[in-house]
Amino acid sequence: MKILVIDAGNTNLKLAIFENGRLKRFISSSYELAESLRYNDYDKGILVSTVKPLNETILRRFPNVYLLEPERLNIKSNYSLSVVGADRIAASYPFVKRGKDVIILLSGTSITLNIVKGGVFYGGPIFPPYKGVMASYRILSMSRSIKGDTLRAINRAVDCIFKGGLMCALNDVKREFGIKDVYVSNDFPYHIPNSKKLAYPVIYGAYELILDLP
Repeated sequence: MKILVIDAGNTNLKLAIFENGRLKRFISSSYELAESLRYNDYDKGILVSTVKPLNETILRRFPNVYLLEPERLNIKSNYSLSVVGADRIAASYPFVKRGKDVIILLSGTSITLNIVKGGVFYGGPIFPPYKGVMASYRILSMSRSIKGDTLRAINRAVDCIFKGGLMCALNDVKREFGIKDVYVSNDFPYHIPNSKKLAYPVIYGAYELILDLP
């Protein structure tokens, strides 16, 4: 059986083809080039989208694809499934299904910290995009001419603040929930001590989810 998984994030569009349980093809594209993407050789598929205005277009281009809507899933959650990002649920699904206690850090336009305790999804903090933080700093500084050593110094400081806040939130959550196991997506931009890498957690989580659906 061939399964198509589509991850429509805020920044780009990813397509993955699984055949007999193995990832056979992976494509990552900007939305500017997405019009050229075509693939029809699959039995069924799933769309994990954080850009709802594009859902109709994507589903029309790729028929026989299930749109992941978290609120329609029968999973245990202590977080409102009507507002949670579908990517967060897809990545967390294998751990929810197996009743695990884990923290999953996902890197995308934003960084999300996702808590699963006893197979229950608890959500977690969302960190704003690094570029957004930098843009806000420049607006507050009332200057658009920052460059050179000053820009490098600001970048370094904001990067330290960003990572420091992330580690603070992570340690707080570990203590509050009594969780030791931390997983990070394979493209995560920071080193998290004692963490384990996950290859394409949204893609693989969505693949497992579509196989479990009736």
